[in-house]
This record gives sequence, C-alpha cells and structure tokens, in this order.
Amino acid sequence: FVLSPTFTERNAPNQHGKVHIVTGGYSGCGYELVRILYALHAMIYMAGRDVSKATAAVSAMELENSSSEGRLEFLQLDLSDLTAVKSSAEDFMSKEERLHVLTNNAGVNSTPTGRKTP
Repeated sequence: FVLSPTFTERNAPNQHGKVHIVTGGYSGCGYELVRILYALHAMIYMAGRDVSKATAAVSAMELENSSSEGRLEFLQLDLSDLTAVKSSAEDFMSKEERLHVLTNNAGVNSTPTGRKTP
C-alpha cells in the first residue's frame, strides 16, 4: 500500500514575508514548487540561465493566481560559471536583506574536472 503525503500545498503555511530562491524554477519540479509558493504569497527569485523561459513562467503563474500577494523575479544564474555565481549572489544581496529558503533544484552536467570556486 502507498501512504498519503503528510505535507502538501493544502496544509503548507502562508509564506508572506518569506524570501525564496529556487534554482530551475521555471520548469519541471521547480516550476511546481514556485507555483505553490507564489500561491502562498512568497517572494520568489527564479534563478537560472534562460530569461525567456522564466518570463513565460512568471506570466503563467501571475495569470493563474492573480490574487497572490507574493512576488516573482528572475535571477540570472549560470551554475556552470563560478564567477557568474558570485555576481548573482551579489545581485540578490543588493535587493534583499535576508534569504529564508534556498531550493537547489537545478543541476549542472559536464563540469571540467578540478574546477574550483575562485
């Protein structure tokens, strides 16, 4: 037999005032998480490389849940470029005082062996 989930979007707490970063938030599982968080009034930064996909996702979510008091923003982030990661972090920190939740949903394939953070 399969157990029912005990934590779902139906019983998730209100996220008003909470700041989230979700990598890969404009497709797949990340999209669904952002959709749920936005309905719960969270401030969400969708971090990723593709601004056009993020823009389309934001438009769809805002249309689906026009009553949300949350906010959706795209945060340019290329996890395969460590210098760009630092720049993305600085960009985020210039806009927000704190981060409540970081969801590492995106992955990077085929990074060169021995690559280190600058």
